[in-house]
Order: sequence, then C-alpha cells, then structure tokens
Amino acid sequence: RVLSVLLNELDGIGVKLTERRGNKAEMENESQKPAENDKELELQEVFNRDVIVVAATNRPDRLDDALLRPGRLDKILYVPPLDEKGRLLVLKICTERIPIDSDVSLADIASQTNMFSGADLENLCKEAALLALQENKVEATAVKYEHFEKSLETVKPSLTHKELQFYEKLFRIQ
Repeated sequence: RVLSVLLNELDGIGVKLTERRGNKAEMENESQKPAENDKELELQEVFNRDVIVVAATNRPDRLDDALLRPGRLDKILYVPPLDEKGRLLVLKICTERIPIDSDVSLADIASQTNMFSGADLENLCKEAALLALQENKVEATAVKYEHFEKSLETVKPSLTHKELQFYEKLFRIQ
C-alpha cells in the first residue's frame, strides 16, 4: 500500500538553513545542529517509505535545497492564480450553504476578483454573509449582490502583482 501525505505550508519546516539560523554567527552555533539534523532525518524516513509526498508552499524561494534533491520532492509544479472559471467554481462551493439572493451573479463576482485565492474568495463570501446578518439583526436572510459589492471594498487579494511576477520568474529559471 502507498500512503499519500500532504505537507501544507512546507516553508514552515523546510526553510533554507541560512534563514533558519539567521546570521553567520548563529550558523556557527553548534547547539542548533542536532535539532536541524533530527528534522532532516525524520523527513528522510518519510521519503524512504512507500509514500507519495505532496507539499504546498507560497514561498518556494525559501525551501532548503536538501528537500529538493532527487528521491525527496522530485517535481516542482507552479500553480498559477485561479482564472475566472476557477474562481467561479470556488465561489459556487463557498456559497453552497449560504442563502444567495436572485440578484447575485457569481459569474460577475468571479470577473471582479482577479488575483483572489480560494481562501480570499471564501473570506469574501463570509464577509458578505456577515453583512447580510448584521443588516437584518442576525435573522437568516439571503445575501444580496450589494453585500458582495460592499465586501469587495475591504476584502482584497492576498497575492500581489509583484509577488506573481516573482513566482513566474522563479519558475522560468527552474
């Protein structure tokens, strides 16, 4: 049997040695080496078994090269931001349990949310639902288009164009 493991936010455990230890003086501090070696040995045990490891990070530039050696994380895939169709699918999922007014066009909202991640879209839907509840004194009510419009004034994409350019450049090099 093969086990599949998803490591989310891999940069939290697989940070480059220089970033983990800070400056050069700290890198020479021997007291930190056993803990770092233990972490690497534990990860190596995972990689040595019949395990498929899928890891996700929004900071691939911070990953330790040791993680990217053959036999560990062999392939790096760039996942671009959601396109409009993808955003629409996420919006449909996020609003499955939210009563939506007939004036709401999720397709229109999808067209206005360029650079939004799935989490950003989920936050947008929650904010719109919260506005509807606040407006109606916590009575169950349908979320209207105006609630989404108002939420779009405050909920912004977590990905910037500068970050997107950085990631695209990083993956052209590899």
